[in-house]
Amino acid sequence: MEAIKHCKKCNRDKPLDAFNNDHSRPDGKFPNCRDCNRAYIHALHEAKPELQAKYAKKTYGKHGAKYNAQRRARTASDPEYRERRQLIGRKTYARNADKRKAYTAEYQRNHPDKTRKWKKEYDSRNRAKRLAYQKIWRKSSREYMRSKCAARRALRKGVPVSAVDRTLVFARDNGICHICKKKVNPKSWHLDHLIPLSKGGEHTYQNVAVAHPFCNLSRGNRGAAQLRLDL
Repeated sequence: MEAIKHCKKCNRDKPLDAFNNDHSRPDGKFPNCRDCNRAYIHALHEAKPELQAKYAKKTYGKHGAKYNAQRRARTASDPEYRERRQLIGRKTYARNADKRKAYTAEYQRNHPDKTRKWKKEYDSRNRAKRLAYQKIWRKSSREYMRSKCAARRALRKGVPVSAVDRTLVFARDNGICHICKKKVNPKSWHLDHLIPLSKGGEHTYQNVAVAHPFCNLSRGNRGAAQLRLDL
């Protein structure tokens, strides 16, 4: 027969698993059930947030290492607890996204050595996960990566560079090659510099146009084409 205990808060009989452990009591269980305790703590947080924050900071400072070890162990062994913690974390982050981003940026500026060390350790622990994410991201952000590569190439040439978005250039030119005047494949086309970078051409909207890969490579860096209007 399953052991039963009476909750003094909700005045209901519940199994012992519904009560938190309290080794200072004769039966080893807290007098109120876990649900009642949780409701009481939530009400206390809402009524006196500053008092609760002060108490939590003091308690965590005293037993922080112990709490972290227990939380990590339970997170690794209990999928339901892990999912609940992740949900709480996402909700908390959503409520304080701007504040957390500002704090993180400030911390990284003030502790560059710690930040580099942490990133290096994280990358070494999650190398497979990071590579898989990068592979997916590159596939979904090919135009962005190509724009970045073009800008980086222009910087190496020492010419003026502005933020050129390939998708905006494609829309401006209606996907038509400026050399042969024919449609290009939206998934395979070149961003051609009308005045080549090797001849001092700028990486700006006025100096770029859509081109077939074959047309662009055939033209090479011979001469300048007609400059385009800005967006």
